[in-house]
Amino acid sequence: MAGIKRACGPPLFILTCASLFMSSLSFIFSMLHLGYDSFFTIPTVFGVTVVYHATVLTMEYRNSTRLEAAPSTTLASVVCAAVVSALWLGAFTVILLVSVLFGAKAIIVAERQALWLLVVQCLLSFTEAMIMLAIVVRTSYERQQGGSGNWRRMEDTY
Repeated sequence: MAGIKRACGPPLFILTCASLFMSSLSFIFSMLHLGYDSFFTIPTVFGVTVVYHATVLTMEYRNSTRLEAAPSTTLASVVCAAVVSALWLGAFTVILLVSVLFGAKAIIVAERQALWLLVVQCLLSFTEAMIMLAIVVRTSYERQQGGSGNWRRMEDTY
C-alpha cells in the first residue's frame, strides 16, 4: 500500500456540477418570494456563482488540448472560489437571521406557511457554501500536486 496515492475528494467537475445544481435550487426557492426573504443576497450570489463556474468551465474547455496545468488550479481561481464561498456564507447568515426573526413572529401570528421556505433557503445556501469550500480545498490540493492534466479524472494511482 506504499504506492497508493489518494485523492482529496471528488473531481472538480463533479463539485462544479453539484454547485451549479444547489445554487440553482437556492435561487429558485429564493425567487418564489422574488428574493425579498434574503434581501436579494441569494439572487446576487447566484449570479456571481454562475459567472465563476462559466469562466472556469470555459477556461478548462479551451485548455483541454494543451498539456499545461489546469486553469482551475491557479491562485486567482482558488481566491475567487474562496470569495464565492464567503459570499454564500454571508447569504446563509442573512437568511438565517431573517428566519429567526420571522420564525418568532410566525409562531405567534400562526403564519407558518412561509417559514418552510426560509428554512429551505437557509439549508440550501449553507450546503452551497460547503460545496464551494470543498472546491477551494480540492483546487488547493491539485495546485500543490502541480495541477491535473485531465479535469474530470480521479487521481487514484496504484
